[in-house]
Amino acid sequence: MGLVFQHDSGCRYARESDGGHSDAAKRVSDEHNLHLIGSGNRQAAGRWIACRLSDGRSDHVLYDAKDHAAAHQHHNERRMLFVRVALTSMSVCEAATLLRTARMLYDLGNYQSGDRVVIPRLTNEHQARQVARLQQSIHGR
Repeated sequence: MGLVFQHDSGCRYARESDGGHSDAAKRVSDEHNLHLIGSGNRQAAGRWIACRLSDGRSDHVLYDAKDHAAAHQHHNERRMLFVRVALTSMSVCEAATLLRTARMLYDLGNYQSGDRVVIPRLTNEHQARQVARLQQSIHGR
C-alpha cells in the first residue's frame, strides 16, 4: 500500500506516470515537518536543517544558523540542501521542487554553503520559470 498525501494544486509530478515524487523529496518534507511539529512552530521556525541532495537524508539536527548546519557536514556542505524551517508545513511537492532546483544549481557549480540559497515557496508559476531558466543555463540554450 502506497502513501497517500495531497499534492499542491498545479503539481506537475503528482502522478506516478509522470515520475511521481522521489523518496528524497518525501524525506526532506518529513524532516522539515517533524521539526516544525516536534519543536513547536515558534521554536523551530527560522532555524535550519541539512539534507543530502542525493537522497534527502538528514542528521536530524535543528541548527540555529545555516553556517552552523554547514559546519557540521564534515566538508560535504556542497552536497547538502539547507532548508530554513518555515512557520507552515512543507508539502512533498515543495520539497521536490526545492531539491530539483538545488541539484540544478549544484550542477552549475553555483550551490555552495555560503554563496546562494534556494528560495522556496514561490508561486507555482515563479518556480516553473526559475527551473526553466536553470535548465537553459545547464543546457546552454
